[in-house]
Amino acid sequence: MKKHLFSLLAVAAFLFTACETDDTVNNTGDDYVAPQLELSATSVSVEAEAGDVKTVTVTTDQDAVSAVVDYANKTWLDAKVENKVVSIIVTGDNPDPKERTGYVSVTVGEKGVTAEARITVTQKPNNKPLLEFESAEDVYLGRKADETASVGIQTNQSGLSAAVNADAQSWLKAEITGGKLVVTTLSDNTGTETRNASVTVSAGGLSISINVIQAGSPKSLVGSAYGTEGVIFWQNPENPAEYKIISAKAEKRAWGPSGSVGVTESTLSGPEAAAIIKQASGYNSSSYALGFCEGLGEGWYLPTKQECEDLFTTYNGISRADGATVNTPNNLNSAEKAARKAFDNVMGSIGGVLLNTMDESSNGDSSWACQETTDGSKAWYFRWGKPDCNNGTKTSTARFARCVKVVTITE
Repeated sequence: MKKHLFSLLAVAAFLFTACETDDTVNNTGDDYVAPQLELSATSVSVEAEAGDVKTVTVTTDQDAVSAVVDYANKTWLDAKVENKVVSIIVTGDNPDPKERTGYVSVTVGEKGVTAEARITVTQKPNNKPLLEFESAEDVYLGRKADETASVGIQTNQSGLSAAVNADAQSWLKAEITGGKLVVTTLSDNTGTETRNASVTVSAGGLSISINVIQAGSPKSLVGSAYGTEGVIFWQNPENPAEYKIISAKAEKRAWGPSGSVGVTESTLSGPEAAAIIKQASGYNSSSYALGFCEGLGEGWYLPTKQECEDLFTTYNGISRADGATVNTPNNLNSAEKAARKAFDNVMGSIGGVLLNTMDESSNGDSSWACQETTDGSKAWYFRWGKPDCNNGTKTSTARFARCVKVVTITE
């Protein structure tokens, strides 16, 4: 009896298991049937202007339908689905004179039971007259000559040309190269203010303009005090952050040894001459002009003849080469007197020794340059009252040691 009961239970268990429902869809078996998917069109043509809408009907046995635009074309194309109808929407104008293509992927089904198809969307070319810059921002160029910049141009017109307004043609050139506007500066902007130009590009009866700005040179500090060390008298035209200052301190000293020390070359810089003078036999830093500069600290040296000329130009307001008055201070013109007074006021404000303290009817004070005469027997000096570059006995203590230093100033 027990045997029969056990057998009946086993059979019942088998039958129960065999009758269970399996909700899992097998997509890999021989019985799998792909979702139905048919499109009323696999390619559509849309207008060049934004706002155009085309529809594609989806035939499917699935309830879930979605549509996605490929990422690269989302800037001008969108797609939406409602009641198994895909609306293809143009959201951006075609800026080009040729057609462009995007894609919409349509997917039906879900949970791994899906099918996909693609719609090719071709946007018509822009046939409206087109001429525009890729960027409408102003173009900025550096202050030097031969600075250049380019701006892309979009157009479906032929015969591109570029023109600079008349007032700027002396410093700016514009040309069309490779479908771009290329602008180039023709000269340095030596002023502190920017220079502005309007460049007009024309094609097929259309015209557009863009503003071009050339940077100005940094504001010059020539004539200003450099702390209490001295007065700025020169600015490097190639590097406007580089200046030279003349020392506020000055002292009457001999130039140096009486014999030649080998600094007769006019091409020698002040620091180069200083290195030679310091190695000369009999050189005494406590007695000679260069030693006074060394005592001021690192970087100070005796000026060259040219640096004396540069200092005089700033001091006098006009150079000797450009018509400075070669006469005693009381015979200068009003502009030169004003320039000298302004320089003296700055030097005096930092407790410095003025370039010329002698009577206005005299030839005035002088200071040493770093070079010798050709035979090495004398040294050059510059006189500041009645301007003159001359030479004198090296051992004379009637002249001042005034020193120069190069400094960098960034604002």
